[in-house]
Amino acid sequence: MALALAATVWPVAGLAGAAGAPVADGAARLVVRVDRGPDATGPRYSASSTADRSVIDRLIAGVDALPAALTGTTGCPIDLGARVVLLFFREGADHPYAVVVADPQGCGDVAVITHDGAGRDVKRLSGGDSLATAALAALGLAPLD
Repeated sequence: MALALAATVWPVAGLAGAAGAPVADGAARLVVRVDRGPDATGPRYSASSTADRSVIDRLIAGVDALPAALTGTTGCPIDLGARVVLLFFREGADHPYAVVVADPQGCGDVAVITHDGAGRDVKRLSGGDSLATAALAALGLAPLD
């Protein structure tokens, strides 16, 4: 199964900085948690997990390819509270080494929180709608309303 992420690419002058590779390779397990928001027409919450390394690697590559978030003041469409959270775990780990929160509405923000043992790092990216859609499809979860 091929995953495709579509992301808006903004002029470099409008970016917060180069995104680089915010999620390191090597995840052995991925958990995806979905909150469809208070206006969901079906069940609001759902979750799924996988240990399929090809699915995990494609989603990591998709996150790493997203552009950095825009800076400054921007006007965004309405955000009704939906979120898709990707938790990446190393082999045998109880806690994720990376948490990616994709906002498929509003400005489509993506927050990448990584833990390296010495602290945590947060990167802000764009492309929340595309990432959320790809993650739900990859794990066989129903699309957002």
